[in-house]
Amino acid sequence: MQVLLVYALGIGIWGLEVVKAELTCDPPPVYNRTVIASGHDREEYPLGSNVTYRCDFGYASDVVIGSSRCILSKSNGKAEWTEPLIRCKPRSCGDPGFVSNAQRIGSLFTFPNSVQYECEDGYEIHGLSTRYCLASGSWSGTLPTCKKIHCGVPANPENGQAIYSSTEYEAEVKYRCNEGYSLSNKQPRICTGDGTWSGVQPVCTEGLCEAPVAPENGMIVIKPSVPRIGSIVSYACHEGFRLQGSDSARCLETGEWTFPAPKCLR
Repeated sequence: MQVLLVYALGIGIWGLEVVKAELTCDPPPVYNRTVIASGHDREEYPLGSNVTYRCDFGYASDVVIGSSRCILSKSNGKAEWTEPLIRCKPRSCGDPGFVSNAQRIGSLFTFPNSVQYECEDGYEIHGLSTRYCLASGSWSGTLPTCKKIHCGVPANPENGQAIYSSTEYEAEVKYRCNEGYSLSNKQPRICTGDGTWSGVQPVCTEGLCEAPVAPENGMIVIKPSVPRIGSIVSYACHEGFRLQGSDSARCLETGEWTFPAPKCLR
C-alpha cells in the first residue's frame, strides 16, 4: 500500500490518497533435485503467475511435472508461491550383477553411486573395475571378468630342463640338469600373484671331481677321460701287487668320489 500527497487544483487543497500497489512474488525458489522448466523468464511475478518444475537429470518422480502458483497468503496477506507436488528421487539402475571369482564393493544402485569389483587372489581383472549408475538409469560399461593368473612357460636352463604341470597361480616348477651337470639351486619356483615366477632361474654347471691319482705301483682308467659327474675311475695294480680298497669309484654331484683311492700292496 502506498500513501500519496495530492493537490486539488480546483480548490487549492492538499490531501492524502491511499493507492494499493500490486502484490508480486519473489523469484520462484529452486528445490533440491529439481529444475524450473517454464514460467521463470520474467522480471516480475504478479499474483496468478505459474511456473513448472521437473526433476533434474538422474532423478525421477511419479509426477512428471509439478506446478507452483503465486497466490495471496491468507495467513499473512503476502504474495507466496505454492509448493509444487513433485518429489524427485534418484533413478535406480538395478542390480549391476556379480562377477565370478570377485568381490563386489558397493550396495547403492541409484544415481550417482558406483560399484567396484576386486578379483580374488590368483585372479586378475579384465575390463574396467568400476561401474557408475548414470543419469539415464543404466550402468556404465560392461561387467569385467576375473581370469586366472598365468606366469608363462618357464624357460629351460642351459644343459637342463624345467619340470612343471601348470603355469597358473601357485603352480610349481622344478629343475633338473643333464647328466654331468649339477643344479645351482634345488628350490622350486612358485607362480606368484603378479604373474611372475618366484626366485631366479637356477643354472646347470658342469660338475667335476678332483682328478684321481694312480696309486703307487698301480694304474687308473677314467671313463670319460674328464672326471665329471657320473664318470667312473677304475684301479688296478702292477703284477706282484694286490689291491687294497675298492677297484672303482664314481664321481658324485657333490664333486666327491664314492670311494677313496685304494692302495697297491705286495
